[in-house]
Amino acid sequence: MLLLNSAYEQTGLQSIKALKSHTKKKNIDNEDKQNETIYLMITSDKPVVKRNDHIPRIIQIPSKFGKIRDKRILLITKDPTMTYRKQLEVTDSDTEHLFKGIYGLKKFSSRMHNKRYQRGIYNDYDVIMADQRIHHKLFDVLGKNFYQKNKKVPYMIQMNSPEKLEQFKKKKKIDKVVNKKTDAELDEEEVNNYYVYQQVKSILRNTTVVYTENGNTLSIKVGTTDMKSSEVMANMEAVVAFLTSEKYKLSGGFVMSFGPSVKADPKNIVKNRILNIHVKTSDSSSLPVYVASKDETTNDSGNNNDNF
Repeated sequence: MLLLNSAYEQTGLQSIKALKSHTKKKNIDNEDKQNETIYLMITSDKPVVKRNDHIPRIIQIPSKFGKIRDKRILLITKDPTMTYRKQLEVTDSDTEHLFKGIYGLKKFSSRMHNKRYQRGIYNDYDVIMADQRIHHKLFDVLGKNFYQKNKKVPYMIQMNSPEKLEQFKKKKKIDKVVNKKTDAELDEEEVNNYYVYQQVKSILRNTTVVYTENGNTLSIKVGTTDMKSSEVMANMEAVVAFLTSEKYKLSGGFVMSFGPSVKADPKNIVKNRILNIHVKTSDSSSLPVYVASKDETTNDSGNNNDNF
């Protein structure tokens, strides 16, 4: 346990309750705004990454708070887009009504040169998702406005399981090279509707972090003000664990050390420290959860010269 069952838990619960009370009083005459997002603000002693990669990392949380039906989702696919659209929109499939818009990369890229079209895409969709194979091209296509404050950073999804995609890739190569098939004769790539739906569900019902080279504070959604304080606290624990526990390294976590783990890292392997943790809503002050002691921000050996 990192925050739970510690002195930090009590501080965290008090701060969460204060946010809930603040929101209720502020919006007492406006029921539509009684529920606001709670953000976990984590400040480290240096930026988490040296270079932005614009990849959202999914953090599994115990108390889900996102809903698929509330989101207008745009999907950008490989070309030709009809290969994917007709399979994703099959009647009674898991994905029949999942996406509000489905575009192929080539056509979408050409339209995005128009500023008015860009604004329309930004305003018409809550979430942008893209085939993992073309995700890396989207920063230049979407433009920097979509990436400011990580508000519309596109998520990566796969059209099928990695094993199935690899099988199709090998079969396609054999058909073209050995069997001399033309592009028109090649089999279409198969979409696994249930697999796609489960990825979208995981993205929208959990939380995400996007590492940035600018600044040393991460802002991560951990709940809403209508949730129980204990549920938000459990989500905060999951986020801190993702960022500090080695078991999450393959998923993009384990980028900072926290509390007692600092002393267990005398060689400063992680090379980054969590200095403080706060919670806030979009328009509230930041309230404390954890502030590192002097011992936790100084390497045991006295050598902490790891600045970039």
